[in-house]
Amino acid sequence: MALFQATIAALERRFPLSLASSTWDNVGIMLESVFERPQADRVLLTIDLTPAVLHEAVADPRVGAIVAYHPPIFRGLKRLTRADPKQNILLTCAAKGISVYSPHTVWDNNAIGNADWLATCLGVELTQSMTIDRTESALVGQEEAGTGRLVTLEIPQKLSTLVANIKHNLGLDHVRAARASKHWTNGQDDEPISSVAICAGSGGSVLVKAKADLFLTGEMSHHEVLAAVEQNTSVILCEHSNTERRYLGQIIEPYLREEFAKSGLPFDVKCSQADRDPLEYV
Repeated sequence: MALFQATIAALERRFPLSLASSTWDNVGIMLESVFERPQADRVLLTIDLTPAVLHEAVADPRVGAIVAYHPPIFRGLKRLTRADPKQNILLTCAAKGISVYSPHTVWDNNAIGNADWLATCLGVELTQSMTIDRTESALVGQEEAGTGRLVTLEIPQKLSTLVANIKHNLGLDHVRAARASKHWTNGQDDEPISSVAICAGSGGSVLVKAKADLFLTGEMSHHEVLAAVEQNTSVILCEHSNTERRYLGQIIEPYLREEFAKSGLPFDVKCSQADRDPLEYV
């Protein structure tokens, strides 16, 4: 079986496209090259298909497929030109024999998706987890499908403890935090946190549907943060793709490796080394 077809089959066994937020998202095959590179036996995983990631893929003759979490084609295209940076990336992939697939909200909405993984980054035991924005699904095992998770901590924790755990588990030196008055008084941790609402990426529109002591996401607008704090909910922001990237290495890479091995396919999987969040502290 060809690399790209094997990758799609493996992903859609666990992450069916029917779970996508199809009213606005664009998921599945973004580009199917008319030929495959002669040495192609490796899938490259990335959050964003940027010029740096493209260069990394082209430089490795083994890469014949890219799984880009964020779809490089989001809205309809009227033309394909090299003058447009996004279109140039896709044209280069086609010319080099590299195909592209994007799951996006399929991974968000899966019953065991990236919000569940992000919950483990709190670094504490949980007693309950429920979906915030449920997706209707008749698929067996997908009864809890939907975006975001509201989790209850077995033992309430100080905000500073959760911040430290999140930074460690996401590999970050810094996060941004908005501290509700009940969690931070006179420079000291105060009332511990018992519940956390979680959404990877841009979570403002999802998290406002939950009542929790803490919101954990990548980004929220200024006014969404203010509204949360006014309701005595603290906020931790890690930047958009920092809440998604390690999901690739810890969940998707080993899953694909296992699926290829079970099928007796000699394919490899690798996370991009060039992929990173565009925002950094300077």
